[in-house]
Amino acid sequence: MNLKYVTPAEAARIRHVSRPRITAMVNAGILKRVPIQGGYLLLRSEVENYQPTNKGGRPSKKKKVKA
Repeated sequence: MNLKYVTPAEAARIRHVSRPRITAMVNAGILKRVPIQGGYLLLRSEVENYQPTNKGGRPSKKKKVKA
């Protein structure tokens, strides 16, 4: 069954990120929310089709060069 809308928790499972990360994406305007009875849902297609613009994560450590 492929539903049109998903909860933030389901969106987090789809994107392999935490629920707070989904909330941050909603607050930043990256994902649009559909308000319902004190909460909200997200469009499944928008969650699945989102492509990050950078690789994210912690920057790698630079190796020290011996003089």
